[in-house]
Amino acid sequence: MKLKTLEQFESKDPCECGGNCGCGKSVNEKFSFSKKEVEAAASLIASAIAQADKVKTKVHHLEYDKGRGAGFDISIDGEESAGGSYAVKDNGDVVNVAIGNSQPNAVYSTIGNKSIDDVFTNMKKYESVVTEDSLSGIEFGNDDDIHPTEFKPLVKSLKKNKVKMEVEKEEGMHGYPEVKLTGKRKNIEKVLADIWGPDSIEDYEDAFESVVTEASFDSEELYSEIEKDRKTKMISDIEDGSILFYHKDIAKGKAEVNVDGWSGDITIEVPGGPYGSGEWYGDQVSNMKDIDKQIKSYIKAEKSGEFEAMEESAVAEAKKYKFKELAKAWEFVYGEEMEDEYEGFYQEVVGKYKNKVTKEDIAEIWNKVYGEDIATEYDGFFGSIKENVNEAIKLEAFNNIEEANSDGTISDDEDEKMEDLLGNVEAEIDDLISKAREEAYEIGGKFRGPGNVSQLKKLMLDKVKKMKL
Repeated sequence: MKLKTLEQFESKDPCECGGNCGCGKSVNEKFSFSKKEVEAAASLIASAIAQADKVKTKVHHLEYDKGRGAGFDISIDGEESAGGSYAVKDNGDVVNVAIGNSQPNAVYSTIGNKSIDDVFTNMKKYESVVTEDSLSGIEFGNDDDIHPTEFKPLVKSLKKNKVKMEVEKEEGMHGYPEVKLTGKRKNIEKVLADIWGPDSIEDYEDAFESVVTEASFDSEELYSEIEKDRKTKMISDIEDGSILFYHKDIAKGKAEVNVDGWSGDITIEVPGGPYGSGEWYGDQVSNMKDIDKQIKSYIKAEKSGEFEAMEESAVAEAKKYKFKELAKAWEFVYGEEMEDEYEGFYQEVVGKYKNKVTKEDIAEIWNKVYGEDIATEYDGFFGSIKENVNEAIKLEAFNNIEEANSDGTISDDEDEKMEDLLGNVEAEIDDLISKAREEAYEIGGKFRGPGNVSQLKKLMLDKVKKMKL
């Protein structure tokens, strides 16, 4: 039995337990856990999140005050605290304080627990509410006046990146539909990059807001539903975060259907067939009725030729190119030596890839070496590699042009005239950029302006890149 403190002895409060009688008073227990025990608990939770969401996690900002308390954060794919902020209570409970508003006692694990399954159970229990990001007030428009819900590049990017779009206003400030995007921040940024270019992302850094949405389903219940369906054959359980099964109605029962056990996103992967294989992205599901609806959507896409065209495109892009071919195509489009200007790319192609690369390989290498999306930044080259290679070969015979003078010059004042030309062009470009940016913001305002500028920049770069010798 605890001895009375001086304050308790002098107090008229009838409670004399010091917190042990069940009266509801808290006990000021001494924090008795070691830093090593806290680190083990943090590592277990990080591992559970990594497996459940199929992401890279890391424990950071771990603070340990001996005898008083401890806490830590978990990052997801390099984004700090995206996996939650945690505090260790005196009794050993590890609580996710990041969702404290909705779940004030979200115990993910306890000190000494070594079962990752326990963490999975707690995560699903307490994350019936999920924190996401949203971006509101964005006007989406295009030259053909296609509604954003029917604009195929946007719709495709939304599905690919698992971002939801809600039309808030049919006519925004500048006459275009105004929408709200909801999902993981990094995925929303990918959508913006797909539509407006990577440079547009930084213009929205301060415009993101956190939102709370209800989880769409219970994955274990959904698994049971699918398992009982007469048209499905289970491939795996949900331990890895996915529900995998075959469906009799598609690809003779050999198409693999994947439902993410965490988000409810559904994809269908079809092997074989005239074009090899491909992957179809559907909407989120929460029950068997939703799945049946998505299956019908897939079958419709397959019969219409939409999915088949996608497969054909994927196969066409699997053609392998040698660096010499790529260099010819690059020079044909942009008038510059690829090997000299992009040595890092050259070394990767002829070294690691042994001088045989697909379009997918090219995009991967370019992003790795230069941090750019080659499909966006150099579409004139990347969008039609095969055609550019063929045209370059055809024109190769015409590359040997004789100059008038032995030193390569045409006239004595050529250098002087060229210097004047460069100065004039530079001044005109500066004026054009300044005027274009000003008018872009006048047209689009705060939200649409950055997107307009990004489109103008892409147009200018594309025109410059297409400037041939």
